[in-house]
Amino acid sequence: MLVRPQLDLALPRPLGVVENGRPGRFVALCNTLLVIEGDAVGIAHPAPGDVTAVESLFAYPMGRLIGTPSVQWLSPEEAGNVRTWLRVACAAEIAGLMQAAIDSTVAHLSIRKQFGRPLGTFQALRHRMAECAVLAGGVRRLALKAAWTGSAGDAALAALHAQDSAVRVNYDVHQMMGAMGMTLEASLHLWTYRMKALVSELGGRSGQAAAVGEYCFGTGHARAS
Repeated sequence: MLVRPQLDLALPRPLGVVENGRPGRFVALCNTLLVIEGDAVGIAHPAPGDVTAVESLFAYPMGRLIGTPSVQWLSPEEAGNVRTWLRVACAAEIAGLMQAAIDSTVAHLSIRKQFGRPLGTFQALRHRMAECAVLAGGVRRLALKAAWTGSAGDAALAALHAQDSAVRVNYDVHQMMGAMGMTLEASLHLWTYRMKALVSELGGRSGQAAAVGEYCFGTGHARAS
C-alpha cells in the first residue's frame, strides 16, 4: 500500500520482498517481487515455478525465490525511495503488532490471579506494561511522522526504534503471559512472532542504525543490508 504508489507503475498485487536471497513474507503468493541485493532494488514478476512456500514459525506465509525471473533494476534514486517507504511500512506494521501484543497481555493480566488478586494489580507488572505502552506509542508516532514527511532520515529513525522496541516488548509480554503466551488458545504468539520476522528485515537494527547515521548525521554511506 505504501510502496507501490512510489513506483508510478501499475504493478500487479500482492507485492513481496526478497532480501539478499532470504525467505520473505508472502513471496510464494506474490505477483510482484521487490528484489533487494545490497544497495540495488529491482522489480520482478515471478512465474509459479520461481517461488516456493517455506514452513516457518513467523505467523506469516513465508516463501523463497528459487527461480531466476527477469529483474528490472531501479535507478539509485528510485531504489532509495523504495527503501525509505519499506522502512515506513515496517515501522507502521510493528507499531500495530506491538499494540495488539500489549492489549492481549493486559487482558490476560486482568483475569489471571495470583495470591488472590489479578496479576495486573501488582505495581511491578504495571510499571513494565506502562513502559511497553510508551515504546509502542513512540513507534506509532515516529511511523506517522515518517509517513507524513517521506524523509529518509525519519523513516530510518522510525524503523530503528520499531525494531529495537519490538525486541524489548516481545520479551516483556511473553514473560507476563508465561507459558500461556505460547498456546494456541492465546493470540499473543501471532503478534510477537510476526515482530520477530520484521526485526530482521531491511538489514535489521544495524542496517537502520547505519541509515540513521547517513541520513541524519552524514556519517557515511548507508546500506540497507
